[in-house]
Amino acid sequence: MAGIFLSVAVENLGVPFPTEAAYVAACALLDQGYPYSFLLLLLTAGHLTGSAVAYFLGLGMERWVRRRFARNVEFMTLADKLERWYARYGLWAVFACRFVGYVRPWSSFVAGFARLGFPSFLLATLGGTIIFNWGLLELTRRFLSLCSFSTSARWAVMAAIISSLLFLFALRCYWQRHRKKLH
Repeated sequence: MAGIFLSVAVENLGVPFPTEAAYVAACALLDQGYPYSFLLLLLTAGHLTGSAVAYFLGLGMERWVRRRFARNVEFMTLADKLERWYARYGLWAVFACRFVGYVRPWSSFVAGFARLGFPSFLLATLGGTIIFNWGLLELTRRFLSLCSFSTSARWAVMAAIISSLLFLFALRCYWQRHRKKLH
């Protein structure tokens, strides 16, 4: 249980840590009879802890980061865009960032940079995190139960995953080429 909590907390600090193992471990604990609500609460507590720490790091380190990266035009442009995005969409931005894998860990830092109110930040993070954890826990349960049935089901799932990844890669390549043409 400590591993589940720590892995999702560390991932929400921006450390590239594979949290998929936490959801697989949570499913294993479900199979051992642990209550679903307890495991959902454990995952959510890990996410909230990591997000809150990242928020306060962003809040406290804003000046240092801006001085450190002042010459990095790309970083400063991105930071300004994100702050404007948070200023415009506020809590909805915090809520939506919970569902985007690469953005999720960094969104809490940016919310601190943008000086969003902590109670509002925490409430929006809680709402998005509960939905995200519930969905991912359910997806993991279904995936594991599907993989335990037959070899053909495993191959079908693997083919679907590989096809999806190839599609996303092709979409990304297309988008990058399209963006270059616009600029």
